[in-house]
Amino acid sequence: MTVSREATRGRNEGAVGYRYSLSGPPDRFDLAAVEARLLAILEARFPGTRISLFRLDGVPRPK
Repeated sequence: MTVSREATRGRNEGAVGYRYSLSGPPDRFDLAAVEARLLAILEARFPGTRISLFRLDGVPRPK
């Protein structure tokens, strides 16, 4: 499992947010459980912040 964080920039000079990437073998983890835990951790750490999760492989996330 690999996790990375990259600052995102807006039209102004400073960072306006962060993009987190999580990657690992899909057959070894319950992706829905990993995503739910990641979302809960980020929401607890950054209350009131808009957090969006999406999968790069195009598989829709469960609602």
